[in-house]
Amino acid sequence: MSGSGEGLLKEIVALGGTFLLVTTRRPLYTATAGLTALPMLRRLADRHDRVRIGFGLGRSAAEAEALARRALARARRIGEIAAVLSLRSDTDIVLHTTAGA
Repeated sequence: MSGSGEGLLKEIVALGGTFLLVTTRRPLYTATAGLTALPMLRRLADRHDRVRIGFGLGRSAAEAEALARRALARARRIGEIAAVLSLRSDTDIVLHTTAGA
């Protein structure tokens, strides 16, 4: 990451490593290869010992945020490097995890 990416990493550290990103479905779908992977996770993992990401898809911003928080909690439980997508109806999709956490 360079340029604005470096600034983002500094902001993440300043916030204690947790931040909230709000977006629509299309950019999330694109960034996750159709909700199947998270290529940016490897770049973040190269810089940090722990990277846990939670995404939520809901009918409203409030519902999506609640689902993202659920996904983040699950990511924290399953690995040092983990990404989880939470959907309505109690469905979680693990996009990536490392073994042994």
